[in-house]
Amino acid sequence: MRSTERILNMLKRHDARATFFVCGHNVREHEWLLLRMREEGHEIGNHGWSHFPLDQLSDDAVRGELATTSETIERITGEAPRWWRAPHLRRTEAIEAMGASLGMEHIGFTLDSLDWRTTGSQVVRLAIDRLRDGDILDLHDGYPPHEIADRSHVAPAVDQILAHFAGVHDFVTIGALRAVAA
Repeated sequence: MRSTERILNMLKRHDARATFFVCGHNVREHEWLLLRMREEGHEIGNHGWSHFPLDQLSDDAVRGELATTSETIERITGEAPRWWRAPHLRRTEAIEAMGASLGMEHIGFTLDSLDWRTTGSQVVRLAIDRLRDGDILDLHDGYPPHEIADRSHVAPAVDQILAHFAGVHDFVTIGALRAVAA
């Protein structure tokens, strides 16, 4: 999770906050990253255990993906996640209801960085051209087990985006964004 650590360093340098949607299979081996996220004021959301499309799983498997990840996050940080994001945003009303029954609200995004198929400079250009107040920018810092996309370009792109918008936009957690909107 070297990329996650680099992103955390950049967020700290720019006094920015973020919400990290984490996959449970990564959490077990990187508990210290979750503790650092929490200590530095970031939020941690649930992104399922395996990053497998939830709409292709049985109800019991979906509940297991979400519940096990939430339990793991809470065991490590002392706080259950309030937000979750379906892998690939693939979900049904029944799946959203399962997340709600576990105390979480599904959060999508308003701007897809397309970082899984573009270069760092393209990610930066997209953010500079399209990011507006209140947007939720989707970025990826890791590699789900069944995906091979290289995402090493994301951390440097984050630094450039934060530097470009310094003094223009505040980068905040989902919770802070919701509080402003309320």
